[in-house]
Amino acid sequence: MIKIQIQSLGTGLANSIMFFIHAASFGYGSVLVENGEMEAPLVFR
Repeated sequence: MIKIQIQSLGTGLANSIMFFIHAASFGYGSVLVENGEMEAPLVFR
């Protein structure tokens, strides 16, 4: 039972880290778009 809980905790942690990385990337991309250093469609690539 403990093994399943540890595995699910690891999976949730990995998914949340990827979510936060994407959020930070889009946040930085919006700053670049506002400064005119990048076009909006390029943020999604």
